[in-house]
Amino acid sequence: MPSSLVAIVTVAALVIGFGIHTRSVGDISSISGAFPPFHIASVPFTWETLMIVLPYAVIVAGVGLIESLLTLNLIDEITGNARPQQQGVRGSGARPTCSAASSAAWAAARRSARA
Repeated sequence: MPSSLVAIVTVAALVIGFGIHTRSVGDISSISGAFPPFHIASVPFTWETLMIVLPYAVIVAGVGLIESLLTLNLIDEITGNARPQQQGVRGSGARPTCSAASSAAWAAARRSARA
């Protein structure tokens, strides 16, 4: 059994067993089931903004990469097939790159349509 699953089950059992009050997603925000309205953040696109966001972006990217590699290991153990981990790393890098490129192109098209 994966250690992360054991940790999640253990913490959930402790919280439920001892009746520890924790905030849930429903306490923080509405869970309506609908998509939130789309909007572009109104922050200046400057070097200073990038330096504020960059450390958090690197941390989130690292967590996503570790999660992908752990999932790849688990699937390899279950199926008995060994795939090179570089394949997973490349896939984890290609997805957000394509997403960011398409988002940037879409935003640029919207800006040029307004002008």
